[in-house]
Amino acid sequence: SISDEDDVSVVVPAGACPSEATISIAELVNPPALPSGGFGICYDFGPSGLDFGSSVTITIPHHVNDCPGLPVYRAYWYDPATSSWGPEGGVVATHVEISSTLHAVTFETAHFTSFGVVGTIASSSGSSGGGGGGGGCALSHSRDENVVEYFLPYGILALFMIVLRWRDRKYKADT
Repeated sequence: SISDEDDVSVVVPAGACPSEATISIAELVNPPALPSGGFGICYDFGPSGLDFGSSVTITIPHHVNDCPGLPVYRAYWYDPATSSWGPEGGVVATHVEISSTLHAVTFETAHFTSFGVVGTIASSSGSSGGGGGGGGCALSHSRDENVVEYFLPYGILALFMIVLRWRDRKYKADT
C-alpha cells in the first residue's frame, strides 16, 4: 500500500523474471533534466538492464503539489548510451489519486533502468504528445518561438554555402 512519496513499488508477476535477482529502487541524486513537463523524483530500478518475460508494474507516488495537472502522463526511461530520455514503450501512464495530498503514476515496463515521469498535453488526434518527448517540429505550441527563430539557422547555412560557392569560383578562376 502507498502511504507517502517514498513508497515506490514494483509488482513482478510470477515467472516474469528470467533468473533470481535482488530488485533495488534508488532515488537518482542528480538526474539529467527530464523532457518538458517532467516532474517528481526520478528513480533507478535495478539491476539495470534486466529484461522481463512479461511486463512488470511500477508505481511512483508524488505529492499533489508536484503534479503539473496535465491530462496525459508518460513514463520516460533514461538511455545512458544516448544520454537522453525516451518514452517507455509509447505507453501512457495511469495517474491516480491516492489521497488529497498524494497521487501516483503507474506504468508497465519489460526492463529495468532509470525512470522519470512527464505530464503532456493530449493532441487533437487522441494520441499523446504535445512537445514532451523531444524531436518533432521546432514550432511547438508549448514553446514561445516565432518563424524567424525557426528559419534563422537555415538562413545562416544558406549564406555560408553562398560564400563557399563564391570562394570556390574565385579559386577556379585564379588557377
